[in-house]
Amino acid sequence: MLKARRSLLFVPCDRPDRIRKAASLNCDAEILDLEDGVDASRKRAARENASAALETVDFGARATILRINGPDSDFMREDLESLAGFARLPDFLMVPKVEEPLRLDVGCPVIPTVESAAGVLAAAAIARGQAALMFGAYDFAASIGAAPDWEPMLLARSQVVLAAAAAGIDAIDSPWGSISDLEGLRESCERARRLGFAGKGAIHPSHLEIINTAFSPPEEELSLARQIVRAADEQGEGAIRLNGRMVDRAVVRVARRTVAAAQRSGAA
Repeated sequence: MLKARRSLLFVPCDRPDRIRKAASLNCDAEILDLEDGVDASRKRAARENASAALETVDFGARATILRINGPDSDFMREDLESLAGFARLPDFLMVPKVEEPLRLDVGCPVIPTVESAAGVLAAAAIARGQAALMFGAYDFAASIGAAPDWEPMLLARSQVVLAAAAAGIDAIDSPWGSISDLEGLRESCERARRLGFAGKGAIHPSHLEIINTAFSPPEEELSLARQIVRAADEQGEGAIRLNGRMVDRAVVRVARRTVAAAQRSGAA
């Protein structure tokens, strides 16, 4: 499982300057992208840049995620073979456009992305044993002939959240496609968090603050969660009494998740 996973910033690996810059930004994870962000003519150079960056760049507390090309691509085999030459592996390997359970022995945990009707329908099987599960809204919309708006994507997003929860891992939402529409991003983040997503991909540094804020529990909510956890620790895990009210075990579990999420993001 990702330690902190509110904001995952995509950075194309054919731009080593952007890799270095992103390593100083306020993201929880940096996704070194070999897939959609890189033209076919620059795939080899991108792999070399990714390898060099993982060895030489100080990413601090940020997780490093290498997104390779997917099973539908001729480049996936070359991406996987290139890992043997990496002096340092990424913290996680992201595999896009997954439509069936993965069987990869790559030396690091895997984050599949489901981006098609077949992938979403197989999400529960795909999620088992993985580090997290990501949803790709735009490719999914194209696969079913829908607009990439919230309502047409709601059922698919819900299925991804359920699949991840059943596997005991985090669900990560698709990036917001507009760089300039920050209010739209804010609304999308709030909806995704209420639905059960733990974080969201980002395509631009201007998205990071909004994503981090949206996926961090509000102080009032966090304060109450801390009170519930303290009371549960003192009174036991059955129904407990807090401020004159009875609190059942389900509420305690939610509170523990809230406090744990805040701890992973440094808010508690």
